[in-house]
This record gives sequence, C-alpha cells and structure tokens, in this order.
Amino acid sequence: MATDSELVNAAIAAMDRAYAPYSKFHVGAAILDENGQIHSGANVENAAYPIGHCAEASAIAAMIMAGQRRIVKIAVAGGNGQDGMLLSLIHISEPTRQAEISYAGFC
Repeated sequence: MATDSELVNAAIAAMDRAYAPYSKFHVGAAILDENGQIHSGANVENAAYPIGHCAEASAIAAMIMAGQRRIVKIAVAGGNGQDGMLLSLIHISEPTRQAEISYAGFC
C-alpha cells in the first residue's frame, strides 16, 4: 500500500500536467484505491468557463477507467508556482464514507 508521502508526491507531480492557461492555478490530485493503486488527475480549464474539469474529477475518472471503484484517500495539491502550494490529504472512513482531513496547509 502506498504511503501518505507517495500519495502527496503523486498529487504534486500531477500539477505539472494541468492545463490552466486562464487562472494559472495548477491543481493535481491523487487517489489511493482499496487495492493500493494510485490514480492521478489534473485540472483542465476551458475558455467556455465553467466547462473545465477539476483535478479530483480527473483522478476519479482515471480510477474508474482502471477498473476500480472505492476511494481510500485523496491528496490534492495546487498553486500558481509563485506563492507556495496548498496541500490537503483526506482519508475516507468506512462504513459511513465520511471524509477526515488529516492535513491541510500552505507551504
């Protein structure tokens, strides 16, 4: 099973794949599924706002396309490359499917 650090690093790496020519705010997300696999996604902006895709939805789509259905943890990282970075690590609790934010901060 991937560590929290690996999940956060995957989210940070996904930021480089973002397409954000309008906001200049790149976001990457990484999802850990119940089988220990990491699925990443990035935000994709569109000139016809709000028809873009957020990083979290992109990562969920990647997970679904890989044949998985259950999210264990999500890491999200975002920033514009100048003012630091926002990080969040979210654990999904069973059986209630409630989210617990274990870390959220600006670095």
